Amino acid sequence: VNKWEGKPIHTLVNRIDIGVVPDKSKKEGWHIFVNEIEPQMTTWLGRYCPFVIQDKVGEACVKQSRQMLRASLAAKRKLPGSTEKLRQLLDILDQRLGPLS
Repeated sequence: VNKWEGKPIHTLVNRIDIGVVPDKSKKEGWHIFVNEIEPQMTTWLGRYCPFVIQDKVGEACVKQSRQMLRASLAAKRKLPGSTEKLRQLLDILDQRLGPLS
């Protein structure tokens, strides 16, 4: 479970790369390890997806960014720039894209 401002938040897409290398010192003969974890926009899976995923992931990332910014504002986190301007811009996005659900 991922958290933002102390509350659970769903991640969009994660890819976990597992490394496997021969290792005679191990009982199974292999050393298995997590090589990397790639969150959200770094993982497209575009060549495997049967539909154009970029538009859907783009919309989901904008929605999640709005949710995270609203949560940070509610938590009174210090953010760069004007907090009031950020609230105004989020209100404009809400008007154009609809309310967050």
